[in-house]
Amino acid sequence: MSAVDRAVELCLPMVQYHVSPFRCYYYNPRKYTPVKLMKWAQKYVMNRQYMTLIKAAQVMGMEPVPGELFMRNLGRYGFDQRKVKIGRLSFYLLKTEEMKPGLRSRYQEFKELMTRHFSKSLTL
Repeated sequence: MSAVDRAVELCLPMVQYHVSPFRCYYYNPRKYTPVKLMKWAQKYVMNRQYMTLIKAAQVMGMEPVPGELFMRNLGRYGFDQRKVKIGRLSFYLLKTEEMKPGLRSRYQEFKELMTRHFSKSLTL
């Protein structure tokens, strides 16, 4: 399994939970157990944090790159101050000019796979 596949596999659950569990629980209180509701709420909040990170990165002119795509320690390059954690995942805010060619190609592949999965999850 490549680093890109691993990053997509870890980020995919955050994209899939875009429906508010609180609204569903309000209309159907007997359908959900408290444990199921809290797990769904946690994934929903992670989804909102991820979408906010993407929008904030666009405003700053940066890209949120998953930590799984990096092959080396980022402390050497000075990127450890730009680290954002969402749940157990780490994202680094980098400009496209700061990325090395290998990282840039892995990130482009990651973006293509995520948009493909994201469009499928919205249509289902």
